[in-house]
Amino acid sequence: MESQITVLPQISAACELIWGAAFSTETEIGNTFEQWSQGFTFSDDCKSALVQEKGGPCAVIVPAQAYIIKYLLFDSEIQLVDVTDEQRQKALERSLQSILLNVASDTIHIARLSQQLDALSQSSSTNT
Repeated sequence: MESQITVLPQISAACELIWGAAFSTETEIGNTFEQWSQGFTFSDDCKSALVQEKGGPCAVIVPAQAYIIKYLLFDSEIQLVDVTDEQRQKALERSLQSILLNVASDTIHIARLSQQLDALSQSSSTNT
């Protein structure tokens, strides 16, 4: 069952500007948003690798993947081949924190989010 969406003319015009006329129809806009709204999924074959399942946000997945590898290689004691599900989830969280902190500015305050995530991580690890 396919969901039906209603697209405002402004959104259709923006999509046409960004992706071209072929992507300005309601169906294509819905498909594009579905592709871009996929979450982060790890590979079953390579435990530290993210998987792009529906096309779409490779421009988001690639930097996240790079930061995951950076975290695992340089900021942790974890071996790439021995990474557990919990460790790779932590690597993803830390990677996304690093990316968000890099875009912080005088008008965008993300450091507090990082502190809150650290507190949540610590409380959830002590509760399990």
